[in-house]
Amino acid sequence: MGDLTSFQDADDISDWSKNAISWAVGSGLLSGKGNSILDPKGTATRAEVAQILMNYCIKAI
Repeated sequence: MGDLTSFQDADDISDWSKNAISWAVGSGLLSGKGNSILDPKGTATRAEVAQILMNYCIKAI
């Protein structure tokens, strides 16, 4: 599990998704948008989703 306290907007993460987001950060799938921001209430661009999927494929091998 990843440490979400390093992100400025960690309190904006919905309770139901905190475990999944923590896992994704700890697994290296998510690293935030820079400046210690995860932007949990924002939308993901096509490029961001592609990067998440690529990270998953690389880590799963």
